[in-house]
Amino acid sequence: MMTREAFKWIRPIRAAMCGLVALALAGMVGVAWAQEEFKYGAVSPVTGPIPQFGEYFIRGSQLALEDLEKTGWIGGKKIRIVLEDGKNDPKVSLAAMNKLISVDRVPIVETVGSSVVLALGPVAQQNGVILTNTAAQNPNIRKIGNFIFSLVPLADRVMQSTAVHAVEGMKAKTAVMLYVNNEYGRGVAETFKKIFEEHSGKIIGHEIHAQGETDFTTPLTKIKFANPAIVFFVGHDNELGYALKKAKQIGMKIPWLVAPGVFTPLSLSIAGDAAEGVQAADYNFDPVAGTERMKAFGKRHQEKFGVLPTFATAHSYNSVTLYAAALKAGARKPAEIRDYFLSVKNFDGMAGPLTFDKEGITTEQPVMRVIRGGKFVTLK
Repeated sequence: MMTREAFKWIRPIRAAMCGLVALALAGMVGVAWAQEEFKYGAVSPVTGPIPQFGEYFIRGSQLALEDLEKTGWIGGKKIRIVLEDGKNDPKVSLAAMNKLISVDRVPIVETVGSSVVLALGPVAQQNGVILTNTAAQNPNIRKIGNFIFSLVPLADRVMQSTAVHAVEGMKAKTAVMLYVNNEYGRGVAETFKKIFEEHSGKIIGHEIHAQGETDFTTPLTKIKFANPAIVFFVGHDNELGYALKKAKQIGMKIPWLVAPGVFTPLSLSIAGDAAEGVQAADYNFDPVAGTERMKAFGKRHQEKFGVLPTFATAHSYNSVTLYAAALKAGARKPAEIRDYFLSVKNFDGMAGPLTFDKEGITTEQPVMRVIRGGKFVTLK
């Protein structure tokens, strides 16, 4: 059930979607429009257990469309977003993907969620359609095929930094893992466990939770009793907020280390001061203390939507503008777009320079951050 704390963050979705549609349809004239546009598909969780990611996509793509409109689009032709609500459910998302491919005939689809990417990836590969991942971390995404591109580093890279920091930075010899029960949670947790134990750490227990969980009383009580050196958390930003809030309520004093991408305004708004001291190997995007480009994007986003953007917002912006760059370079067919993506070196993305490795995964390296005084601070 959606609580009041989380709901206030997703109420603007309808307004944001209206703005997105208005931008995409601006200038539409009769039946000729079908030959005067480039389609961009998206399967995003506008509803379901993590609807905030639908909002992140809508806002990021809306800002991208605004910027493209200012620069004259692609030879005067617009990009139209075709958005389907996948609810972060693989079956629902598969139906949406099939519709985008067979009915809308899009050459590219953006999505999030490891379970969803792993479900849609083979379909995209089989049909020769580009699939961009803007949030999922399961390392098996690397194995799907050469039409799949990840704008975020996967767990096999990020967990290396995370596990080493746990042992060397936090001096942790033991850990209990608390992770969401899906491909994302399992894939990241398994990767962390392997690397943590390779560095002489010991996992002394694990607890799972459902997507969208708001009551962590049972698993946290068990973790408190186990008394590990750290709690390693894998989940979504809303889930982290509620877990930290409950941990403080039951008097837990154990340090937390979390997977990347959950340091967001939403997690902070739910957890409050219970988030103090939480650490993560996080993504590079920082709208407060990052590059001038990141800070300008953060200011613009806050002025327009009343809140700072997340890494997912920035990567949705990147995915749309990278597609536009491919079109401007003359790419039209998915294979041509794929080849352009692979040729890109240090694309001027909103989350920093973007380069893909030979498997289509960003070469971005994570940074260590901690929450101090309600702010995300990069550790030196």
